[in-house]
Order: sequence, then C-alpha cells, then structure tokens
Amino acid sequence: MQNVCADVLGRGGGRMAGRMTLLVLLLLPAGCGTAPTISDAAVVHCAAPARQQETLQAAAALRLVDSTSFGNKVVVGGKTLSFDEWRDGYRTNFVKACAALSEPVMKPASTPAWLTTLLTVATSLFSALVGAWVAWYTANRRDDRTRGKQQAVALRTASGEFVAAVRDYGDVRLRGSADGTPPSAAEVWRRRDLLANQVAVAALLWPDWTAPRTLRTELAAFGETVEDGWDFDRDRTELRPRADALTAAAVGIDGRVEVLARALERPADAEKLFRRTDFREAEVARR
Repeated sequence: MQNVCADVLGRGGGRMAGRMTLLVLLLLPAGCGTAPTISDAAVVHCAAPARQQETLQAAAALRLVDSTSFGNKVVVGGKTLSFDEWRDGYRTNFVKACAALSEPVMKPASTPAWLTTLLTVATSLFSALVGAWVAWYTANRRDDRTRGKQQAVALRTASGEFVAAVRDYGDVRLRGSADGTPPSAAEVWRRRDLLANQVAVAALLWPDWTAPRTLRTELAAFGETVEDGWDFDRDRTELRPRADALTAAAVGIDGRVEVLARALERPADAEKLFRRTDFREAEVARR
C-alpha cells in the first residue's frame, strides 16, 4: 500500500496540477496517511539484533507477513526481505508488530501489593484522624459558644450590680449618713472586684482580645476616685454633679462590658464590635 501511494503521489505531482491534484489527494485511501508511531524505546526494543526474530514472529502471528525464516528474514508477497528492508518498506506493519511485542515490556510496573495495602491503611488512618479532628473541633467550638453565652450573662449581671452599687453610694452621699460621717464605699469596691473577675474570665476565654485588659485597667482606676470630690461642707445641690459624674462613669464601663458580652456571644463579629467602641472613652451609653 505504501508503494502504491508513493506511485500515485509521484504521478500526481508530475502530471497533475491544481484541482485535479487536490482531488487525487482527497481520494487516496486511508493507508496513504502517516504511519502510526511508537516510542523510541519500543523501536530500540524491537529492532535490537537479539529481538528482530521475535518481532518478525509477532508480525507472522498477526498475519502481517507470509512467513519468517532464520537469519532474521521475512517473506512478503513471495519476496524474501531482510529485517531492515521489511521495517523500512512496511513501516505500518512493523509498528503493529512492534507494539504487540513491546507492550507487555513497556507497560509501567504495577504497584507492589504491600505498598497498595500500606497506602490503603495510611489513607484510612488519615481519614479517621481528620474525622476525629473535625468532630473535636466542632465540639470545642460548640462548647466555646456555650461558655461564651454563659459568660456574657455573668458579665451583664455583675456589671448591672456594679452600676447599682455606684448609684446607691451616690444617693447616700447626697442624703448624708445618719450620724453625719461619710458613707463607706466598700460595697462599690466589692461589686467592682466581682465585675473585674468576670472580665478576667472573658480574657481567659479569648486571650487575644485586648478589650478585657482595657476594662480591668479602667475598673482598677475607678476604685481610686470613688471617695474623691465629696467635700463635707457642701450641700446636696453642690454634690449632685459629683454623683452624676460617678454614675456616668459606671454606666460608661457598663456600656463597654455590654460590647464585650456581645462579642462573647458572637465571636465572629468581635473585631467589628470592638472597632465601633472606643474603650478609652469615659462614657458609653448602654443600648
């Protein structure tokens, strides 16, 4: 077929031109196309002197040649050809025979059974570990949310009691004590310390947050000025601004505690909540 194609192409190239040449090329049989290709490694394998006879025997088994003979010769159409003559003259048949002969040899080595088993066990173990980690992480996140909500309630309670103690202290200062002595601020300090402890718990739950540390610092400073500004000889009208300022400072702390409580309930929004609240301001109204 290759010789016929070459002859037709040769005559077409010498005597035909234009559309006639194109027509002839289109009508050529499929066998005139480019011969199938195989890898260089397969060619080297099949054309090696020690394997030429095997390649010819493979061609005979596929009925690509009439017969084979010793000396690496083959009979095709009544003609005896050497291996090289047959390979060059019948390239397509050579490729078919070589592919059949080299395929088992060139096929990638299969994975050893022990390695397959090891990979299977490793994959299963990895999947189990990932599943366990996901379950642990999910459970811990759920526990964190539960603890956060509980701590938010504790914070609000402690902060409300702190503000109430400050208001009560201011009212007593305005009314005056029965014996005329200044009232004690012990209850204010006690409620302040209880609130500071709850803020400390929040800091343990989320150690990366700076808001709890800021609140604890502000609470510690609050205790230093509770008893200041209450001159004994002033009347109620003159003391009212001092009582209002002290209550406003406590309410400001309460407002920031509320922001912290919301952050504990919704940790994903914590950064946004903290950014909206300036923890350095003295007064933040509770919403």
